Amino acid sequence: MRLPFDLDAHVQRSQHGPCFICELVAGNPDYGHHVIDRDDDTIIFLSKFPTLPGYALVCPTRHYEDLAEDMSPQAYLALQAVVHRLSRALKSVYDAERIYVLSLGSKQGNSHLHWHVVPLPK
Repeated sequence: MRLPFDLDAHVQRSQHGPCFICELVAGNPDYGHHVIDRDDDTIIFLSKFPTLPGYALVCPTRHYEDLAEDMSPQAYLALQAVVHRLSRALKSVYDAERIYVLSLGSKQGNSHLHWHVVPLPK
């Protein structure tokens, strides 16, 4: 049974609750997502609220909030290599026209740096 998306509850959680990415990384079952891949530095998981098939998120496992100040150039480039690898896989699996890559979130909500990687159908 599908339930309607509760936007007010989502906003409340993202602004005042624990970091959902840190909770996922820690293994908290209340914050479970379908994990595609994970290593010591990065986690990739499917969006719980996908607008397109294959919609995934790529996140550092460490809680970074500011790309320019928190991450070294090496850590950033390693993370972007993961985004690129996922993009190639999604393009292949979904025969996508292109891959959208967005970095969303702010200190007001979902502050853990993360990239949305979304295949655009042809």
